[in-house]
Amino acid sequence: MPSANTTRCKWSCIFLLSTLLMSAYASTNSTPVDQLNEKVDALQQRLQALEQQDQNTHLSLDTFWLIAMSIFIFFMQLGFTMLEAGSVRAKNRMNILLKNLLDSCIGALTYYLFGFSLQYGGTGSFIGGSVDYLALSDIHEVQVDSTPYAFWFFHFAFAVTASTIVSGAMAERTRIEAYIVHSLVIVGLIYPVVARWVWNDHGWLSVTSDDSFVGGMIDFAGSG
Repeated sequence: MPSANTTRCKWSCIFLLSTLLMSAYASTNSTPVDQLNEKVDALQQRLQALEQQDQNTHLSLDTFWLIAMSIFIFFMQLGFTMLEAGSVRAKNRMNILLKNLLDSCIGALTYYLFGFSLQYGGTGSFIGGSVDYLALSDIHEVQVDSTPYAFWFFHFAFAVTASTIVSGAMAERTRIEAYIVHSLVIVGLIYPVVARWVWNDHGWLSVTSDDSFVGGMIDFAGSG
């Protein structure tokens, strides 16, 4: 007759062996599931990386396109400068060249300090009603498809071009002091206000505004 200790030892060995076999079986069955979960997690991470890369690509392309078009618009400065230089007397050519250069210099400073804020700051339908974007302080809050600074450069090019167009009518008719005042008013007040009406979502002529006048208007290639 086997002793009680021998029987107890035998059953303990059987229990331990069965536990090891069950653990091995469970680990063998769970390994494919764990591997599948790891592959799913890796695919999700890869998908997120591809989506982020796609967003970055679209942002880069939109920014490149906007800057390229802004440069073309800014080249209008050269065209108007040559036109005006050829339309005045020889003794006034240096004067008109200087005035067109001042358009860009004064316009950049003016539009940077408060022109852009008047055009896109606040929620007013006629003019900016707050100090948003003064000196581009909160420009990163602008919701655009490109980078905010490219967006600013685009509108800056339009603003200084608007000033240069008017300068042709003032050639040989104004002193340099009066021309500086003209540049300040055009770039810092007149252009931002009018552009706000159409291009700002809150403008009273904007097609994206619910309160726009007769549904708003669309500027077709210089029609507005």
